[in-house]
Amino acid sequence: MKKESKALLKECPPENVFWLCTGVTLKNMKEFITNLKAMDDGVFSYHVNNDKNDFANWIKDVFKNEKLADKLKGIVKRKEYLKIIESSFK
Repeated sequence: MKKESKALLKECPPENVFWLCTGVTLKNMKEFITNLKAMDDGVFSYHVNNDKNDFANWIKDVFKNEKLADKLKGIVKRKEYLKIIESSFK
């Protein structure tokens, strides 16, 4: 399995799952990408806006991927966010 694929599937500890405002939990980057593609802009804006970036913080703090988290800082549009994340795992 490629290194990128392993990184997508690496699960975080149960205490570090990400809870979306909808109640859905995310435990790895694959689940995050799948849900990011499907979520509506309101859910995205709840977690990512000019005041906070919950997803970037989760990626940095839980998966220790500071490079990706830094790329996501300041991005507040879901499609742009998704494009950056997907390109990081190609």
